[in-house]
Formats: sequence, structure tokens, C-alpha cells
Amino acid sequence: MDKNIRMITATSPRALGRILLIGGGGFIGSHLANRLAADHHAVTIMGRSRNLSDTARQILGETVENINYISGDFTHTNFLREILVEHDTVVSLAYATVPNTAFENPLLDLQQNLVPSISLFEEMARLRKLLVIISSGGTVYGRQTGCIDENHKTHPISPYGLTKLTIEHYANLYAITHGLQHLILRPSNAYGVGQLPYRGQGFIANVIANILTQQPIILYGDGSIIRDYIAIDDLSLAIQQAMLSAPIGETYNIGSGVGISSKDILNKLVRLCGLETCTINYLPARVFDVPSNILSSAKLHAAIGWQPHISLEVGLSKTLEWQKTQLGSIKRVT
Repeated sequence: MDKNIRMITATSPRALGRILLIGGGGFIGSHLANRLAADHHAVTIMGRSRNLSDTARQILGETVENINYISGDFTHTNFLREILVEHDTVVSLAYATVPNTAFENPLLDLQQNLVPSISLFEEMARLRKLLVIISSGGTVYGRQTGCIDENHKTHPISPYGLTKLTIEHYANLYAITHGLQHLILRPSNAYGVGQLPYRGQGFIANVIANILTQQPIILYGDGSIIRDYIAIDDLSLAIQQAMLSAPIGETYNIGSGVGISSKDILNKLVRLCGLETCTINYLPARVFDVPSNILSSAKLHAAIGWQPHISLEVGLSKTLEWQKTQLGSIKRVT
């Protein structure tokens, strides 16, 4: 273990009570809801859609019968206040933008994400309930080399990462000034069953979809960008275990600790599909993409004993097989 990682004594499993997942109908939220409900936690998903999506229902499987769904906008303070009173633990997964849209309109990124987050902090601090914030390990650190731990400087080079980090700072401010009980979790690049392509995030999902539909693969730059990919089952378990026993008031990375380039991911997927090659469209590198992002999870391991177990090869195979079943519904989003 890195000698600079501070040992934190884990608490006994805490009672989570009724759990609210704000924005829980998405990729990460659905997997987390499934895991929590399967362990007999009372779970409510709040989303803007009228109903849960078909993909979310696939992920949830039989547990969907035990999950309450509320349609509503958490940016509406009065509506949010009524819902929060009925729950004991809240996980904040909602985010209105993705890196590309945030870059195109940074002011909108701030307005749609920072302002409602502060309102949420005020309400949660007043209620003295636990808030778990799912942040972004891939963007808050900026340009770094090697494996990044929580002691590294945070210097985002994208509006998306800057807003995510600002939200974290406000959470820590409210902890000091208002007694907010919170955890900040910084996942690396999640992938796996249920991640739809062409949604602004999810390189692996996009590549698989393009291979299956015989479209050219888009690579920004020369394909040398390195990312840390974590299987969604590993990530959802990490979030659940952190909710149960990670010391409050701390920030934790959640990653595999292994980096791989975009070109190498592409080559692995091409081979998994039984192909020898594919068509690649190289586009100019994007200024908001850092060259490398690899996260150390040593702090989280020291606190609660979590570590990833799913290899990239196993995770990619499972993701590919699922996406093959969705082939008829894959639609390019422009």
C-alpha cells in the first residue's frame, strides 16, 4: 500500500433506512438500486422521466417490483423537500450535462448542476441525513501522470470537471458550516451491461455498437489516451459498501488502478468480435480530454476492504454479449 495513504478505521455497518437515489434510473443508478434492493434495502428512484426506461428495468430484473419510482425534477426545491423528509439516506447521481455539452456551454453546466446541488446540501444538512455524492474521478484531477490518489492536486481542464469539483467544495463547506453528513465518491470510467451507446459518455459502449452495426470507429487524437475502466458490478458494490461503512466526511476514488489506451481497448473488442480489423475515423484531439487518468483506490481499500474483482477481459465479454441482444434497438444519436 502507498505509504502516503492514510489509514482510516471503518465504522460498523450503518443503518441506511429508506434510500433515495436521485437520478437513479441511469446506468450507474440502476445497478446500484438493483444491488441495494437485492440486499433488502428500501429503495426509491427519482427521475425526470414519467417511467423507468426499458433498459433500467432490464438491469433491475425481479428487484424492480421492490423499488419505488418517483417522477419529478429535483431542481424544484419544494418537491425535493417533501421527498427528502420521507427518506434516510440519499445518493446524488443526477447530472444534467456530459463533458462535451459542458464544454460547449459552461454557463448552462453551472446553472443546471451547481445551483440545485447547493439546494440539496441545504436541505440535507437541515435534516441531518447522510448524502452520498457521486462525483467524477476522471475529470476533477486534470492533467496527471501515474496512478492518482486523493492527495493529488485537483486541476480540471474541462468545465464538466470544474463544476464537479466545485460541487465537492460546496459539500465540504456545508459540512463545516451546516453539519452536512456526506461522502464523496469519485469513480473512474464505468462500463458494462446496460450502458447505452451514443449518450455522450461510454467509450466502450460506443465502440461495441459501431462494430456491431458496421460503422467506423471514432477516435479522438491518435488513440493513445489512457483511461481506467471499472466494471459496473465492481463499482456498484464499492458504492454500496461505502454507504454502509466508509467514514463520513471523506472523499474516495473508485477505480481499477490499471490504465489502457483507447486504441488497445478497440483492438481487444475487435478480436472479441472475431474480426481482424475495423474502419477508424481519426478526429482531432479534444482540448478537454486529459492524456491519462488512472485512479488509485488504496484509500477506499484501507477504509472498508473493497477492491475490484472483474478483469477487463471478462467485463468486455459480458458487455459485448449483452449489447448483441440489443442490436435491433441500437440507434445512432447525433
